[in-house]
Amino acid sequence: MKKKISSIITAVVLSTTVSGAAIASDNSFYLKADGGKTKIDSGLLDTSGTYTCGTIAATVTSDDEDSGYGISGGYHLTENFSIEAGYKNLGEVSENLTLGTGTCSSLIGTITVTAASEAKAVWESDGWTLGGAYSFPVNDSFTIGATAGAYFWDVELDVSASAGAGSLVSGGTTFTWSGGSGATTLKEDGTDIYYGINANYDISDNMSAGIGYQLFKSLGGDNVGGTSDMDYLYASLRVEL
Repeated sequence: MKKKISSIITAVVLSTTVSGAAIASDNSFYLKADGGKTKIDSGLLDTSGTYTCGTIAATVTSDDEDSGYGISGGYHLTENFSIEAGYKNLGEVSENLTLGTGTCSSLIGTITVTAASEAKAVWESDGWTLGGAYSFPVNDSFTIGATAGAYFWDVELDVSASAGAGSLVSGGTTFTWSGGSGATTLKEDGTDIYYGINANYDISDNMSAGIGYQLFKSLGGDNVGGTSDMDYLYASLRVEL
């Protein structure tokens, strides 16, 4: 994975040089804040509908969108290329489940329902980013660009019940609920890549506003029900220091 990330950043640096960008370093810092819409790709949440897992009949209502935000700082190595580091919160997605009695061997563990249950699973991700940003000026005020790097993520899956009784055995730990109460949190962390495109407009000598899209790859794991990519469509504000 580290080799993959290094190759991406190296390619961005080389493309900056080949394109004839200025060699002289701009040697300045900037701060950037962004916020927008996140959406999880297929592979983690079930599509809303009715399913059978083992001997459990389950009705699922899923919500695959939320809001995200981030803050980062950057340093211009050249007129066109900079390095960036920051924090990114990609929000949460969820499923509401109606479960009949029975047993199911799922990705997160063995589920046994002894009394028909209502449950909710909430999957959320945040973490730190480190990468490179390339910008290409279209005119004196407008630029287009690309970003790529590593996302050091933490993912949590919060499972709670509001009716019925049963148990979940995951990673050697047993979570039980009865009388409509009970909750547990499952966790996973890791590092993978992100990349994206953006457009920015200078609104003053030291401030610019922009829009962009980023894709965060392969978040999650078996401990939290699987893996999925996350789309992030955002607006941003950047201040040169």
